[in-house]
Amino acid sequence: MAKRTYVAMVSLFLILLLSACGSAEGSKIEKIMSEASEVNKDLQSYAVKTETEQVIKMGKQGNNGLPEGGIPIQSTIDAVHQVEPMAFHQTIESMGQTTEQYYTDKGLYMTNPAGDGWVKAPEKVLEQLQALNVNSQTPAEQMEFLEEYTEDFQLTSEEGHYILTFQSEGENVQKLMEDSLKETLPSSQLPEKLLEGLTVNDLEYTMKIDQDTYYPEMFHLDMNLEIEENGEQVELKQSIYSEFSRFNEIEEIVVPQNILNQAEEMEDMPGLF
Repeated sequence: MAKRTYVAMVSLFLILLLSACGSAEGSKIEKIMSEASEVNKDLQSYAVKTETEQVIKMGKQGNNGLPEGGIPIQSTIDAVHQVEPMAFHQTIESMGQTTEQYYTDKGLYMTNPAGDGWVKAPEKVLEQLQALNVNSQTPAEQMEFLEEYTEDFQLTSEEGHYILTFQSEGENVQKLMEDSLKETLPSSQLPEKLLEGLTVNDLEYTMKIDQDTYYPEMFHLDMNLEIEENGEQVELKQSIYSEFSRFNEIEEIVVPQNILNQAEEMEDMPGLF
């Protein structure tokens, strides 16, 4: 589901970003993160645009008849978020298709993937969405978590911004990935076999923080990982670029009345997990 894609992408690079920090600039980074953490606690809304490019290779030999270079997938998510109570309105473009979604206390509504009009997601999907550790994905929670780590980041400045960069491979990023999955997904939806078969080859990312407001304005993540289960192997190369804006400028997110009136509740649809 499109929301799963968004959560997977955004929470992954945000949580991973918070799991290692430091260098000789460690004390200065700590100060920046402490200030950013306090500022972002008051954040009530923001906009984010995320562009993702990924290539999926399946199978150890011959790619199981799929293209030798793997399956390329590109997507763009343009969203506005309300922090408390949680709500969002987003448009997803992927594989030549466009989907629009609203999520509020009224439920999850989306354009009909099978035709015109709108549909409402069934209750089981809402329960799965609410089970995600959504709070860990807000800028405030991310910044607060980041304060605890000061070892692997490098700090530079550029045109009124702090630039934090991180690059690593092997065991370091392996633990980051596992921690990010455990932080985001409910334990009942995270099979132990998935973690056992997960190998992170390398990862690098960049975060840009405004020097005046201390809001995070940009994240860029590149990673390469492999998942093996029951003798089958999948390799994923992914590049994620997100820009944040309109901090505390979003009006209350509500589902338009015409959508509430016309939306048909779906009896069944694929779950988040």
